[in-house]
Amino acid sequence: MLLSILALLLTTELIILGPGVLSPADKNVLETVARRRLDNGWTLTKNPDEYEVLIGLSDCRLLDQSGWLTANGNVYTALVVDCEAGHHRGQMKDRGLLADVNSQELGHKRGWVILK
Repeated sequence: MLLSILALLLTTELIILGPGVLSPADKNVLETVARRRLDNGWTLTKNPDEYEVLIGLSDCRLLDQSGWLTANGNVYTALVVDCEAGHHRGQMKDRGLLADVNSQELGHKRGWVILK
């Protein structure tokens, strides 16, 4: 396992974000956003059901990127399904937030996002 992770790190261009605080999204908000994006062909091609955590980031260029979220010493598979709308741009950074997450359990925890 360690060798496969090391090989991935050496051969893949990764985007590493964090550390920062994870903000719990209201129940089913990110799931609804993901389904709407998939149904309408709006910048989402991956199946959100295949990931443990759905996240929203400040940078809309990262929509549909997948990878991992780390928090509480655990690693979760993650998919970026949402981003800050233009009129909210900069609010996450100003508040020290790394990502909105669809997990109440991970809310208000410190974490990292690693996207491939």
